[in-house]
Amino acid sequence: MVRLTSRGIRRAAALPVIGLAIVVMTLVSAPAASAVSAPVAYVTEPGATCWAYPMVVNFAVKPPTIYAIDFRSGYGNDWQWVHFRSRVVDYFTGVTVKTGGWSDWAPAYDGSGAVYSGTQSIGVSRASLSSRYRVKVDVEWWSQTERLFAETILISQYRAYAPLGSSYQYNGIQASC
Repeated sequence: MVRLTSRGIRRAAALPVIGLAIVVMTLVSAPAASAVSAPVAYVTEPGATCWAYPMVVNFAVKPPTIYAIDFRSGYGNDWQWVHFRSRVVDYFTGVTVKTGGWSDWAPAYDGSGAVYSGTQSIGVSRASLSSRYRVKVDVEWWSQTERLFAETILISQYRAYAPLGSSYQYNGIQASC
């Protein structure tokens, strides 16, 4: 026969509380699950070259470097389909003046960016001689069936050229064209 004294009852009642405290401490001190890292896309500056004629501006836009969204920890184990397009926007208002076509699809990995070559060309007619323009690059990340994320990059530096007789004069790095 087991006889419980008041001291034995207090010890028996304390055991569940101690057990609960150990569980809570384990949950609080456990490392959080790794977070999904945001997709990465950037343009190496200067991101475009522009040729400014009196009433026309033509841009040659470098393709952005695009990496996949890193859903799982580890290098190179996540990938998505990506593509991009260029848009010419008014320097003063930010309003889109002309939208270019989408690039080809390319696979991007969390350890290596999508590979594109060449440039994307887009040109606009000036609204007036004082009109200035910039380029925005729209980037999209897709699974096999749906869009996962979209981002817009504003190109802030341009290699600028202007006609000089039968050739072009390099006008340095500019904030717009």
